[in-house]
Amino acid sequence: MDFLTRKDYVDNWLSETHEQFCGLNFTGWSEVAVRAGFRIDPSSKAWRNDWVITNRIAPVASITTASGDPIAWPDTHQLLIARR
Repeated sequence: MDFLTRKDYVDNWLSETHEQFCGLNFTGWSEVAVRAGFRIDPSSKAWRNDWVITNRIAPVASITTASGDPIAWPDTHQLLIARR
């Protein structure tokens, strides 16, 4: 997802490739924050932006199992509110 969400950033591709956000899912980022002493606000959530999927990603990529069966697109965004 890191590549797929940045593939259109041709003007600043090199700087964009130095960032990584998709290494963890929402649960993973939440666990990191909790281990660091934060509590997760109940308003926090992950979601999929279907416009991004339909218009930017699906025209050039797909996600399938090893046998070729389609897999649903994962979440594309998250809002994580961590409080101390």
